[in-house]
Amino acid sequence: MKAWPSVLIALTAAAVGVAAWVLRPVEPEAADTVDWTQTQALLQERGVSLSSKTNVVLAIVCTLRQDRLEPYGFEGPTSPFLDEMARTGVILERHYTQAPWTRPSSGSLLTGRWPRALQLDNPGKRSSLSLVLDDSHTTLAEYFQAAGHTTIGSTGNPNLKAQFGLAQGLDLNWEPPNTFKEGHVRVKGHAQVDYLLDTLDTVPAEQPVFMQVVLTDTHTPRNPSLRYLRLLADSIFKPGRRARYNATVRQADAVLARLFTEIKAQRPDTLFVLANDHGEGLRHPRNHGRGHGNHLYPTTIGGTSIWHHPDLQPQRTNQLTMNIDLVPTILGALGLPVGRVDGVDLSDAMQGSEPFPNRSVVFSETYYGKTRKLSAIGPDFQYIRNQRVTKDPTRQEMLFAISDRLSETNIIADHPEAADRLRKALDAWDEQMSALWSSAGTPTEIELSADTKAQLEALGYLD
Repeated sequence: MKAWPSVLIALTAAAVGVAAWVLRPVEPEAADTVDWTQTQALLQERGVSLSSKTNVVLAIVCTLRQDRLEPYGFEGPTSPFLDEMARTGVILERHYTQAPWTRPSSGSLLTGRWPRALQLDNPGKRSSLSLVLDDSHTTLAEYFQAAGHTTIGSTGNPNLKAQFGLAQGLDLNWEPPNTFKEGHVRVKGHAQVDYLLDTLDTVPAEQPVFMQVVLTDTHTPRNPSLRYLRLLADSIFKPGRRARYNATVRQADAVLARLFTEIKAQRPDTLFVLANDHGEGLRHPRNHGRGHGNHLYPTTIGGTSIWHHPDLQPQRTNQLTMNIDLVPTILGALGLPVGRVDGVDLSDAMQGSEPFPNRSVVFSETYYGKTRKLSAIGPDFQYIRNQRVTKDPTRQEMLFAISDRLSETNIIADHPEAADRLRKALDAWDEQMSALWSSAGTPTEIELSADTKAQLEALGYLD
């Protein structure tokens, strides 16, 4: 009995020590997973030229909302690494994804083709969740595989697993089998980085590598580290939706900082590209919804695009760009051949030899669930068309000012000429997309297993 006080004291001390470690302070302006001085030095390095042997890391963060990032104007300490990467690299400020949910958007990102050309979003009445990227399409990994790179990948999102065709071209690929358990996502970005780095160690230093990682740290259901909640929430006991989201952004930023630092320290000639598949509504504003898939507001189709390589001089552009530009731009930068794409090669503009193209309009669409929406985005306005027949005809067409990305007010009556211009552009584009869908033939589909359905359900894709 006399030993119990000593045991209790020891247990209490251990608990206090664990709590102190879990809640240890986070420096707001420095990524906590790296030697920040070393990371900053690596970001500043110059003197290496892009070539066909350049290593490439494409980091895609699922559900990464553009306006919650410091380099895109957010004022909280959510992303110190990405802020520094943007300051020393190239950031595309007016960038858009081609869909507000993972599979069609990521398909476009990885092939440079429109979602309907890929048949990864179904404009008919059937669900899109069983659609598969046909192997007649060429992914970025396949381009690099053909160029002689070793291709390595990992995804924490079941929408991008090999069974859906989006791992085509990856020589080595880790798809964690337990991406869910009782409704909780289990895959952590740091575990994926561990796999990528361990695999990279097996590749000779002179062998070029293409690496593709899909992180789900910011995806629902969100389980941020308490350290990041402490930094970004008023209370760690009852954090709000936005605070939890901001904390997961900070968590993803730390994962990306570690991935960048450890790879660049070994392979200075590495092009590092940050992308997202879509954003998130967060009920901020409220009419934007709490998730994604059903809306085409800037909160869900605002694209994150930040590029870094010693050969790229720091610059920002506010010209309109899209995710379908990524494949031709990466391949163009390395001087590698590209097949049929719908995007534009921006590599000369990235390297400063010519200006970014002055586009008049870009597009996005969604056929998620029962939703049928298209959008045309110009330099000043965004036009959205809801193609479902509803009881509220005033919601069929909407116009918002680009300068107010959190707008909740439909201003279509105040700007009829702008609305008409974007309406006509959207009509022409929709006709082109319909032709692409039809010419592609019968969509490739698979039977969803019970396990796949459970994984998709855990991420909110099935009711």
